[in-house]
Amino acid sequence: MKIEIPEEVIQKTTKCNKNFRCLLGEKENLCRIICHMSGNVYFVKCEGNKDCPYLEPHKKTELCNCPVRNEIYHRYKI
Repeated sequence: MKIEIPEEVIQKTTKCNKNFRCLLGEKENLCRIICHMSGNVYFVKCEGNKDCPYLEPHKKTELCNCPVRNEIYHRYKI
């Protein structure tokens, strides 16, 4: 599945150190959304190394602040 995200969202994602591999459409490249709160609050289960600059650890889970990952969830529910 090809994932299409608006260019302005991609441009906001200035700290991506993974070369936007999430846009390849392969689920193994996406952190799994565990819980979506109101607004842009996403608790995730990181599916790789945890060196992502958008990953914010919280007790037993992590918060994802990545504009691209959040847009993927909003558009595709994955």
